[in-house]
Amino acid sequence: MVIKDLGDGGEYNNNPEYEQNARNLRLRMIKPHMNPEYIVQNNPTYCGLLALNIVVANEKAGLLLNNYHTVVTLVAHLYSEARRANILTLEWPEMDQMIEMHKDTMFAGTIPQSASEAYIRYQKLMGLSTDPHRPASHARSLPYKEPQYRNSPFSDTLRPFFERGPPFNPALERLEALVQKEREAVHHESKHKCRVNRRKLTPLQFLMQLKDFVPAQMSRLQFDYITLTKTCYMLMKKFHSEIKRVQNVEYPLYTTKGGDSIQPLYPYMVLGILRTAKERDAATRGTPSEGPEDSQMGTVAAILKKYLEVRAGVAAVREGTMRY
Repeated sequence: MVIKDLGDGGEYNNNPEYEQNARNLRLRMIKPHMNPEYIVQNNPTYCGLLALNIVVANEKAGLLLNNYHTVVTLVAHLYSEARRANILTLEWPEMDQMIEMHKDTMFAGTIPQSASEAYIRYQKLMGLSTDPHRPASHARSLPYKEPQYRNSPFSDTLRPFFERGPPFNPALERLEALVQKEREAVHHESKHKCRVNRRKLTPLQFLMQLKDFVPAQMSRLQFDYITLTKTCYMLMKKFHSEIKRVQNVEYPLYTTKGGDSIQPLYPYMVLGILRTAKERDAATRGTPSEGPEDSQMGTVAAILKKYLEVRAGVAAVREGTMRY
């Protein structure tokens, strides 16, 4: 309103006194810096918030892709069973981290300890029927969208602020409550330490807690869900083709309309693989196990082993290149 009055010929216009005062102030407009990245390079607070905003947005995008495609959950259950059965000895760090971060949703909190438990746990998680004679077992809502993995509480606390929602103070209060909850969750044998953890933090104590709390959350925020989803989709295609070639078992696939890349019948394929592993485990209990290629799970383990070996070889070549 003030600007409008100044531009409409009000009392401030054509006033020699105000004009002289303006000339005496020698006002000069501040031009933008020639380097458009100047504020990023010279303002660490702004730069840090910008980087944190990108990380929080990247986690949300990765989980949206992960939740749309169920392939990470499917491969995680096959990988876990192959490791449990000792037909796969190589570790997959990214998948191990994914399982650890979302174990409550993916495995109901605990990793299955037998082939039968793995089959039942997966069937309950996906809501699939274990009765092969059930009529119209495929006539359900496709594609499956379970389970739905959630963003980390830390990113959920900061996202409203980054999305130009409420000001920073409410976000800071939620962050303090999150830090307080994490402190109270730590179990101590001493009753005195338990009482200390339940006390409200002073502003200085809160800053000291953030110094350790934020870096600990970054490994989860920076997890590459997108690459893992693409890798698992490639592995699922390989599982299907190799089981057909080696085991002469062809699981049906469903082509969605519109060229959608999701394959809604992959969950049934994994259910079938886990069922054969359960039946084989019950039939060969107490006897020497057969070769890894004599079962569908063995074929899956062989593909995972080959992928992890190639991946390790590529990493070794890159490390050697960087040294030279």
